[in-house]
Amino acid sequence: MGSVSRLEIRLRKNKGKPLMTKLIGALEVALDQKVYSDDFVPLEKTDQLREAFFKMITENEGNTRITWSGDKTIEVMRIISEIRCPGAKVVVFHQYDKFTGALIVDPKAVLSHVQDIWPIVDQDLSLCTETLDDGFCLEFNHYGNHDEYELTTWGFFSPRRKNGVC
Repeated sequence: MGSVSRLEIRLRKNKGKPLMTKLIGALEVALDQKVYSDDFVPLEKTDQLREAFFKMITENEGNTRITWSGDKTIEVMRIISEIRCPGAKVVVFHQYDKFTGALIVDPKAVLSHVQDIWPIVDQDLSLCTETLDDGFCLEFNHYGNHDEYELTTWGFFSPRRKNGVC
């Protein structure tokens, strides 16, 4: 990713100001906790983390990748609820992070409210630690004749599996 000019960053921040109030309100309802403007990563760092995160998704051979048919929502949510996270904060990417920065939050808050926060994120539900040692990406893909959930994880987000099957 090339260098982003200070002017572009200022323009993006300016566009993000009116979005921030609505976004914080929606996140507070979805996560059932207070969210502050200080809970967001600066734009420049968000850009770097987003690029590195999606590179990890596609290039990290150590990822755990699980798929389910689109009608298995209850099973998917059960598996996610079983993920145990240490106290580390995570970065949550969302549809407006180019303007507001990504959210920093306790992963338990997100994983226990997946169905509430996913519509706000309005894209793949993507979380990672700032070091990128741990990552989580839940997708819901629409194909011609079927829908499919795909969960890609590494680090502490990888669900416990028995015999290679969740």
